[in-house]
Amino acid sequence: MKQNIIMIVILIALFFFGLLIYDFSDELDDTIVRHDWYRLEEQKMTIISFKDGKFSYYYEENNLPVTLYELCLTYRFNRSINVIKLNCSVKGNKLYISEFDAEKLIITIDGEEKMFYHSSVAATEANFILNNEMTRSEFEELMNFDLTRYSLVTIDEVNALYKTKGVKFVAIVNQGQTINNALNLLALYNYTNKINKDIQVLVIEDLSNNELGKLNKLNSSIASDLKDYDFDKIPLFGVGDKKFELVTNINVKTYSEAKNYRTP
Repeated sequence: MKQNIIMIVILIALFFFGLLIYDFSDELDDTIVRHDWYRLEEQKMTIISFKDGKFSYYYEENNLPVTLYELCLTYRFNRSINVIKLNCSVKGNKLYISEFDAEKLIITIDGEEKMFYHSSVAATEANFILNNEMTRSEFEELMNFDLTRYSLVTIDEVNALYKTKGVKFVAIVNQGQTINNALNLLALYNYTNKINKDIQVLVIEDLSNNELGKLNKLNSSIASDLKDYDFDKIPLFGVGDKKFELVTNINVKTYSEAKNYRTP
């Protein structure tokens, strides 16, 4: 008799546990719902969204859905097991939430754990740090690079250098707060240290179109109009003896390349 009672209790417990497992009527946490989540996958930015009970997982560049999820438009959620069930018949229609906060969302999709971020900028930074085997402090130091490390010059001073004897290096830099520009600035700084020479720096944002046009007359590789200027690189020139010759265009892509930069 006692064994029967125990068995009945176990069966009742299993029944209610089963109800909990298969009950997908809970509300997804507002932290997850309130905005889109971003992740770089094979150099393409993807976006996943759970707003207003609707599901979407697509590529930012063309708004096309990620393969397998074209027909997955809505979802349900079970809070007790942290599972999002997509209302579609694909094999991977259950998404398992591992962890989330205001800045990141970690979910398992079709057997693969993926980390999404609260913005495309945060996703790009995280991907860069991972691919370059950097620490967060190394990344922050890179992005806080200070132009005052260089000797800043004006257009008039560059014109004076052009007419003097002897050749000095002049780099045209920009103040863009991008990973690409930070890498280029670090490469320029490390190259300066290696050759043990002072490099004069001209800030492109400080120039008018008229001043840029004057530089174009000294070297045609420099755009004559700011709208045509290539901000993704830092050109380095040898200036003096009435010459304005391009030494190299710095355009590095990795942290290690920036740390060990050498001119071609």
